[in-house]
Amino acid sequence: MPIFTCATTDGGTLVFDRQGAGSPLLLLHGFGQDRMLWHRYGWVERLAAHFTVITVDLRGAGASFMPTEPQAYGLDLYQSDIQRLLETCGYHAIQIFGWSFGGTLGLQLLARMPAVRRAVIAGTFVGPIFTPERIEPQITQFSELATAKQQGRLAELNITPSMQAFVERTNMPAYLARLRGCMSWPILSPSELKQPFLLYTSTGDGYVVDRVREQQAALTMAGGTVEIFAELNHRELVTARDKVEASVLAFLQQPTSDR
Repeated sequence: MPIFTCATTDGGTLVFDRQGAGSPLLLLHGFGQDRMLWHRYGWVERLAAHFTVITVDLRGAGASFMPTEPQAYGLDLYQSDIQRLLETCGYHAIQIFGWSFGGTLGLQLLARMPAVRRAVIAGTFVGPIFTPERIEPQITQFSELATAKQQGRLAELNITPSMQAFVERTNMPAYLARLRGCMSWPILSPSELKQPFLLYTSTGDGYVVDRVREQQAALTMAGGTVEIFAELNHRELVTARDKVEASVLAFLQQPTSDR
């Protein structure tokens, strides 16, 4: 698989790959993930039959650069990263498919970047997401885990094997900076979305599905399509590809608009 890089406006490097043929489709991973998520669950292979599929390690993730200052994770810098990626690839218009954090970023890009013509958004909603009430407890938790990792006593803590493995493989200073940085993002409203989008969640997606149901009318009025699947949890919205891919493909293959 060919690997490519592009430079960011603040001196970093993003790593991405590109496969397939057709109109460009950018896949945006979740907060604790990297671009390989899309390969692991067969999305790249499936979508590359119809599109040129680009998967990128967002700043602070995967093989891309890992700044450790919260200000390096402001929305404007994420947006400039995507703009640089498009320029590197020579694209003037793209579609986006984002899950969880990648979906939240995708919504912001849909509202802010004319080059983003359409988006599939999974496992998030429009509105106050990165609130102090939600993020600060995570900062406290992961700060304690980061300290334990640094002191070599992570195995002594009463945490799950999967959490231990996550902390061991993660650049924790960068992870904590990302958590702090995302609290500075502006709050988006449905009325700011001017291009078509499919937003999907599921009855097992925790508080997200409740928020989506509350704002479903406003999302529809903004030109969105809302789909609520049954009994998929947050992670399965992307890992259970066989359950959701028909809706994703049907939306992405609709004729595009230049409005």
